[in-house]
Amino acid sequence: MIIQVNDMNQSLLFRKLSFLTLGLLATFVLISIVPILASMPCSASQIGIAETIVNKVYLDSLLSGVKRGQKLYQGQKIRTSMNSSAELLLSDKTFLYLGERSDIKLTRFFLGKGSSNDINQLELVRGLLRFASAGIKKNNFSIRTQNASVGVRGTNFDIMFNKHGTEVSVNRGTIDVTTPSGSIMVKAGQVYRVPLAGVQKFSLSISPAMKRAIGKLKKQIKPKSELAAIDKQEKGIKVQSSDAKNKLYMDLSLGRVVIRMLPKIAPNHVKRISELVKKKFYDGLIFHNVVPGFVAETGDPSGTGVGGTGETLLAELSNTPFVRGLVGMKRDRNDLNSGDSQFFILLGEAKHLQGKYTVWGKIEEGMMLLDRLRTGSPPASPNKIIKMRLANDPN
Repeated sequence: MIIQVNDMNQSLLFRKLSFLTLGLLATFVLISIVPILASMPCSASQIGIAETIVNKVYLDSLLSGVKRGQKLYQGQKIRTSMNSSAELLLSDKTFLYLGERSDIKLTRFFLGKGSSNDINQLELVRGLLRFASAGIKKNNFSIRTQNASVGVRGTNFDIMFNKHGTEVSVNRGTIDVTTPSGSIMVKAGQVYRVPLAGVQKFSLSISPAMKRAIGKLKKQIKPKSELAAIDKQEKGIKVQSSDAKNKLYMDLSLGRVVIRMLPKIAPNHVKRISELVKKKFYDGLIFHNVVPGFVAETGDPSGTGVGGTGETLLAELSNTPFVRGLVGMKRDRNDLNSGDSQFFILLGEAKHLQGKYTVWGKIEEGMMLLDRLRTGSPPASPNKIIKMRLANDPN
């Protein structure tokens, strides 16, 4: 059977097909554009840009990918996929780093345009967020998770939310963690956990999950800008040797502190400390001067801050950054070459001392224990070094 179609019917059929094609095209365009329009609030308030994008990073919809250099707007949601990460630069030079499978919402931002009481707000729905403040103290931030709120002003820290709850680890500065149970201040070097079920508390170290997430983030986004500054704070001084002869165990009633000695920076000071440790010189000595966020001093057998062995050392000065966790030799402020047995541990940055005191070590483990030392000069009931030993000679 042969079907014949006249010219009029052909024209009608063509018009119908044309309208159908246009309809399908319009539908496709709407599907493509709506997620983008939905992700951009009516106020279209730009707050930053996507500085670095690794693999698959999206806005509200999986159809709307984020590209390097793309503008960011208040109200947007940003999410990363498996093996993906993002570096976001806000207009006040604050950096936000998202680990894999993380999801945040840029809720409300002023970034210096509002009053000093205005709070920039964002929500961490899941995953890892590394916050690196630009240091503009008038810019207040509030980061919310399902079960906690973190108040931020000029600081650097990591925050993670997963099925277990919220975990924060402060690299620099201080944050305020608020929950239905109240608020608590978390300082540099401290880790605090707010579980979905159970008791919120400080922890001696970050969880394995957070450690993995941070490690992966660092591998995907090469340390630069503010991220490099945080790494510098975390690492303090590069460890120069892994052998046990340059590692010290300092046991306190609070727990064990591990010190890595730095013989390439101060060989004579490392030799002196090692000799005194072998003689058990430091066993039982008190921390005679502890200033919160600044320094903890020990090593004086008289407990007054003016004693020692009577044998002084020539200074071995360097350009080593005076960051939290650094261990240096105390001396008479008027005599560079008066180091003896007393040493100090920095509980915070001390740039004004850099290049003026000999650095001979760094804290490898136990900084949070040192934050718990009783304060004063001397403290009313000072903490003591129970014993101090070389790792290769623990007896």
